[in-house]
Amino acid sequence: MRKHLCTFLALVALAALPALAEVEFGIGISPPIGQPASTSTDAGQQIWDGATKSVHIGMRTLGVLYFSGDFIVVPSFLTQTMTSTWNSGTQTWDQGVYRPGVVSLYDLGLKLKLGSVNLSASAGVNQFYVYKQDEISNFTPPALGVNLRLGAGFRIFKILGLEAVIVTIQPSFQEAVDVVKGVFNSDSAVQQDSMDRLTKQLIPMIQAVLYL
Repeated sequence: MRKHLCTFLALVALAALPALAEVEFGIGISPPIGQPASTSTDAGQQIWDGATKSVHIGMRTLGVLYFSGDFIVVPSFLTQTMTSTWNSGTQTWDQGVYRPGVVSLYDLGLKLKLGSVNLSASAGVNQFYVYKQDEISNFTPPALGVNLRLGAGFRIFKILGLEAVIVTIQPSFQEAVDVVKGVFNSDSAVQQDSMDRLTKQLIPMIQAVLYL
């Protein structure tokens, strides 16, 4: 009887979460940090093509519990970094494919509302898709990856806001392990290579957010 009661209460609590929640929708953009130099004379087009764009949905419930999903369009130069693989023979990273991609992030964490200021921290998993990846020979799509998301922002008129977000993305669990191992490797060249890779996979974004 007690088990049934606990199960019932848990179901009622889950069903009540949306009613107690604040839902948010946002769009974001990141400058083309790390983009290789281009000979293009159209600077505006070059910046737009190299920028990272995102669509964001989130839900804050019970005051602090935070669920979020981000769908990020990744430029080709960043896809090349994220799909590169560790070569244990040469102790270096072999470059990946140079194509645009889309990465989907699914995170769970905490979000605090302090007056008009928002602070959030969450972690979760991601799935990376490379444009027309089925047509690429000898290419294995990235497996389920891991990510960390930190955000801070402020609200305008309670329902609108701007948030600065930084996301670190590792497209696979194995890659995350390889990067961490590389950072603590005794070889300074391997350490530097892994730190460079970790830095390149940090995506800072500005998001415009609507709170409902």
